[in-house]
Amino acid sequence: MGSPTDDAFRETALRYGFDTWFVRDEPPAGSMSEAAVAGYREGGAGFNFVPASSVFASPIDLHADDWDLKLRSARTNYAPAYARRFRSLDRQQVAVFRRGDSALVVAAYDIRDDTAFTQRPLEAGLFAAVVDSSRVDDVHGTTAADAGVQGLLTTTALWRPALVSVELLDRESKSAARARYVVRPPPSIGRIGVSDLLMFAPNGADSTPRRLADALLLALHSARVSASQRLGLFWETYGLRPQGESLAISLSVDRIKEGWMRRAAERIHLATPFSPVRVEWQEVPDRGDHIASRAVSLDLSRLSPGRYEISLKVTPNDGPSVVARREVVVDR
Repeated sequence: MGSPTDDAFRETALRYGFDTWFVRDEPPAGSMSEAAVAGYREGGAGFNFVPASSVFASPIDLHADDWDLKLRSARTNYAPAYARRFRSLDRQQVAVFRRGDSALVVAAYDIRDDTAFTQRPLEAGLFAAVVDSSRVDDVHGTTAADAGVQGLLTTTALWRPALVSVELLDRESKSAARARYVVRPPPSIGRIGVSDLLMFAPNGADSTPRRLADALLLALHSARVSASQRLGLFWETYGLRPQGESLAISLSVDRIKEGWMRRAAERIHLATPFSPVRVEWQEVPDRGDHIASRAVSLDLSRLSPGRYEISLKVTPNDGPSVVARREVVVDR
């Protein structure tokens, strides 16, 4: 085996991780060949921690499905010593709320469906880094050493697009899970701004949250919801006039990527036509700490299973509208 300074050794270490043990195969007696040395790593073949190639041209467009940890054609695989199993964390919800020129990043997660993560305390982390069209910088984060299989994490970041990572680790079973993608705060054109839409589970007539702290107690731990249950939505509005003002508010739920086959099936009555959920109203919101909080619940019982986009539009009397969007998967 070559020395640790050889280019080949450095390349394999970068691609696959450092070897933790070795075996040596001595050449036959009288042979002029060097002894063959093979290195082995704990954790097997490893995982692909490199996103899709398109991400490098535009990091700000990173999505959760740009990661394929088990990509067979990956040119690099890394087997971290701390994890024999590594999976994507699918059941999670991330939302951002404005606090001055900063963002409060909230992440709810649920990994109870994975038997590799037991009821013992887990290590959990939430990290956010500012991202633009060319680089990632200014990392913030928080960790918890006694997290459960279902939980909530918060951290702060600048009110700008951020690469957010929700990470879990069970050191005893050496199982890890991660969700990593870019979150964009809803854009503000005029003086009015809105937060993300936080999805929560209504818990009766008296459960409508009035502040973010109340909504977090009811927050959903996944973007997958049941059409048989009402869906709660919580958001904040910023920049309102101190004396109060009237806002026009609308909420809509629209199907995502509805193909031509579905539309053709509807025309010949082989599929039920899609009826979007739309509600509109006018209100003068109450304000506390210069933030107007609002929560509503929606009836999704008319929706067929599939992917949908929820859109919130807030329009003041004297300015442009602001829009917040949230994707959701509806199940029966």
